[in-house]
Amino acid sequence: GYRMTRQALSKDLGVDAASSEDAEAIKMIAEAIGKRSARLSAVAIGAVIMATGNLTLTAGDAIDDEQKQIIEEEVVDIGVDGSLVEYYPGFEQYIREALREIEGIGEKGEKRIRIGIAKDGSGVGAALIALVAGGTDKP
Repeated sequence: GYRMTRQALSKDLGVDAASSEDAEAIKMIAEAIGKRSARLSAVAIGAVIMATGNLTLTAGDAIDDEQKQIIEEEVVDIGVDGSLVEYYPGFEQYIREALREIEGIGEKGEKRIRIGIAKDGSGVGAALIALVAGGTDKP
């Protein structure tokens, strides 16, 4: 059942005699850490979304049916960078689960959020900061 986990323990950590119980415990701990990481990521994502106010309009604010449909279908795009989001099984679902629990986002808001992979996001962010800093006068 835990052949791959035991192989990883042996190869990566030098633990050659790991029992099935050891492997099961390691797997449970790794899953808990992954879920916690996703939930912490969701807090940051949720804070940014709420600060922008992109989810504040609701279908109840619409003046007609056409505007109501546009508001309900309006997507909030979030770009994330990192191999956890890209490769960790279920990571995005853990983020979405946490977003649904945030007051001010909830199930309806979470459905409007599209999470996409932003390759080299930190490099792009650094370039934007340099551009803004270069355009300001020094005190």
